Amino acid sequence: MGSADANSGSASTIDPKGYLTSLSKTELKGQSYDIGDVKRVESLLQSVIKTNSRHPPGYIALARLHELAGKPVKARDVMSQCCSLNPRSEDAWLENIRLNEGHNAKVIAAAAVKENPQSTRLWTRATELETDQLSKKRVLRRALDLLPKSVVLWKQLVGLSEDDSEARLLLSKACSEIPASVELHLALARIVETVDDARKVLNNCRRANPKNAEVWIAATRLEEQVKSKNVQNIMKRGVQSLANENAMLKREEWIEQAEKCESEGAIQTGQSIIRETLSYGLDEDDDRKKLFMEDAQSSISRGRYGIARAIYAYILRIWPTSKSAWEASAHLEKLHGTKEDLWNVLEKAVEAVPQADDLWIQYANEKYQSGDVDGARIVL
Repeated sequence: MGSADANSGSASTIDPKGYLTSLSKTELKGQSYDIGDVKRVESLLQSVIKTNSRHPPGYIALARLHELAGKPVKARDVMSQCCSLNPRSEDAWLENIRLNEGHNAKVIAAAAVKENPQSTRLWTRATELETDQLSKKRVLRRALDLLPKSVVLWKQLVGLSEDDSEARLLLSKACSEIPASVELHLALARIVETVDDARKVLNNCRRANPKNAEVWIAATRLEEQVKSKNVQNIMKRGVQSLANENAMLKREEWIEQAEKCESEGAIQTGQSIIRETLSYGLDEDDDRKKLFMEDAQSSISRGRYGIARAIYAYILRIWPTSKSAWEASAHLEKLHGTKEDLWNVLEKAVEAVPQADDLWIQYANEKYQSGDVDGARIVL
């Protein structure tokens, strides 16, 4: 029994990372701890760092144990020693900074970035320690001199901009430094002064990222925003370009993107995505109609009625005499459209399938129930 206890608590079996996890889940306040237990764990962790002084997790676990026991000075001393022995460890420096406050934390952060000038995490933490905008910008500019390709740091600096003019200048510089960053280009396109400038930004981004669908979607949304007639053409070009680059999304992913567009108010873009991609990857002999009907029902279940309308329209372009598709489209408008939308669908339905008596009856009935008695008579 004694031998088993000794082995279970040896320095070679303790897991500093596991102990770190347990400490992070512990409420430090309002609880009491057995002093004997604390001393036993402290002894084990001391053994860990003596066995391997180049293993920061052991120091971090020991420092948190001291912190838990109400000994912040000892915790800081442990992490100071750890950073001296492991100057390239981001985690060690971040823990050391966390345990300190005010000026001391800034001094430690300065030492950390000096030892690790390529660490985005440490530069970010150093920025967070500053209390005024000017100082934060100064730290970020120093960081970007060393890490000009860091999207994270550019975003932080842009986030501190006082106005759109400053943000435009920063984002322009960022895009020139990182031409492959779609995120930065899209941000710039949103705040440039003219539509033509936005188009230029997106074109530059597209050339640098020929396999990225997001750029083409953004370009299509721009055309919709300015009420251009090129919405469908832009998406068509985008799909052709992505197909040539073997970079097409899966059809399910395209539907997801279309629904996202609708949720964000870009319904035309979403519907153009459906028109250009719904059949992607499907063979002619697949039961496409059934699959498309299921796609429409799925969109309806998620509240994306505009995308469902686009799917039904797609179905009816291929199978214009499909009674079931016309009925489904009419049902959608009855539940989620206007009476005019419903009448429009039913009028087209009876023209396409004139032998479908129940469609005629439904059309007349909808007119009658809306108070258009004369219209109902005309239909019949």
